Amino acid sequence: MEEFIDAGAGFFLRPLKETDTFLLKPLLEDDESVTYFTERNYKNFHDTKSLVEWLCESGEYYLLVHERDGAVAGIAGLRTVKEREGVRRLAYMLAKKYRGKGIMPAVIESVTEHAFSDEGVTLIEAAIRPDNIKSLRCIEKAGYEFDRIVDREEDELKNRKLIYVKRKV
Repeated sequence: MEEFIDAGAGFFLRPLKETDTFLLKPLLEDDESVTYFTERNYKNFHDTKSLVEWLCESGEYYLLVHERDGAVAGIAGLRTVKEREGVRRLAYMLAKKYRGKGIMPAVIESVTEHAFSDEGVTLIEAAIRPDNIKSLRCIEKAGYEFDRIVDREEDELKNRKLIYVKRKV
């Protein structure tokens, strides 16, 4: 049986499946959002199907669905951070038409609360590019706190990330 999570404001989260490629295609056509979401260049993926497969293999991701009309409004989820037991990395993306309405902080809180119900999860972190001002505001509204700056090289590009965290209490 599928597990649904109440995301508030008339939305729910349901587990992402590899068969959801078609539903996600319109959302994933926004290259800028995909780049922020995956922390990787979208070119690393051949198409929407390869991105969805990677998400399903690398963590627990959920579709954000509007209760009234069933529209896919976004995606949010967590993946395990290699070699760091109890740590998960948060990622989220919202379709343009739903942005600026205060939806995503509630979604992040729901995903976080759900993750912390797992006894083994003790810390959730989000890596956000400094130029992604809306996401920085969003993660702070969801109760995450700034932890550190990480500079790393991905795909031959230097990237700076601001790491925000939430610890299980």
